[in-house]
Amino acid sequence: MNRRMREAPGGPVLADRVVDSGCRAIAILGLHPGSGAGTVLGRVAADLAMRGLGPSVTSAAPGPVRSDPTAWAGERATLPAGMVAATSRGAIAELGTGCRILEATGERATFGEVVIVEVIEDGPVLLNGPEDPAAVAAVLHRLGVLRPGPVLATGRWEQRAFAAPGTIDGVVLAIGAAASSTPERAASALRHHAEMFALPVADEFAQDALREASARRAVLLVGGDGEVADAIHPDLGDPAREIALAGADLARIVVPGALSDELLSALVRAPVVGSVVIHDVTRLNVSPVYYQAWLKKGGTFVVGRTSRLLAVACNPANPVGEDFEPEAFRAAVSSAVPHVPVHDVFAEAPAAPEAIGWRFWL
Repeated sequence: MNRRMREAPGGPVLADRVVDSGCRAIAILGLHPGSGAGTVLGRVAADLAMRGLGPSVTSAAPGPVRSDPTAWAGERATLPAGMVAATSRGAIAELGTGCRILEATGERATFGEVVIVEVIEDGPVLLNGPEDPAAVAAVLHRLGVLRPGPVLATGRWEQRAFAAPGTIDGVVLAIGAAASSTPERAASALRHHAEMFALPVADEFAQDALREASARRAVLLVGGDGEVADAIHPDLGDPAREIALAGADLARIVVPGALSDELLSALVRAPVVGSVVIHDVTRLNVSPVYYQAWLKKGGTFVVGRTSRLLAVACNPANPVGEDFEPEAFRAAVSSAVPHVPVHDVFAEAPAAPEAIGWRFWL
């Protein structure tokens, strides 16, 4: 059996969630600096490796600024010997952990070409993967060919485009004490992100309209009769004016790219209520204020494809301020997202001792 004999206080550990999900590619998205996404990746990967599942890891974010490499640590992870990872040639030397290059990928990152390596000694590794979503997908595919187990990729919420369905099978959100001044406020901020993963799937008509919008590379304004009232092309025209001209009969706003605050705020101000259709949750680039204002007005959001939220990882440590009490933070997050498993990977440390026991959530 691959399930550990010990469980976390609330049930299975995070690595169990990954195994039981059946997901092959998992994104660990940090919601803010200091969220702990890199540490979550390292802990879960080490747990999976202890079970003999052959995981591999990478990142999907730009690397650090050359003048101050220590300023960027979002994808620094402590990995056990034998782990296979994708990182850049320049990043291999940053932290000094021994790695053996297995093959080149041809993709580029901040510190040069991305290569696939085998870690030959326990220690921290700088995961400097590609930023372009297509390049990330190519690297994930190659890791999946080389290793039989789950492929874990960490990145920041702002760079979540790589985590779209089709590339990523499941998502873990990471949030920490650095998110806000109190556990309750941090948990409230998380709720907005988690709710987006529960958006309903568009009906067949909306799916067809989404395909048409993608082909025309334009936002389609669809009336209640199912006819396209107007098309807004990128960088052309005034969205607020076009939406107002469409009239109150507007039923669907079909967005083939990313939904921005500019477009959503125009919808909020206009005398219309309808359903915003997007490809998936990674295309929702809007602030909570406009998101909630559209819902309060009676509008809805639907997606072409769903993204599976596996769990939330909460980090009670704050690299720039006071820590949260671990159980209080976990309880606050669990209360905010009652239908999502919540984990603290430090409370779920592997049963066997780790060779490297560092505390910092990066």
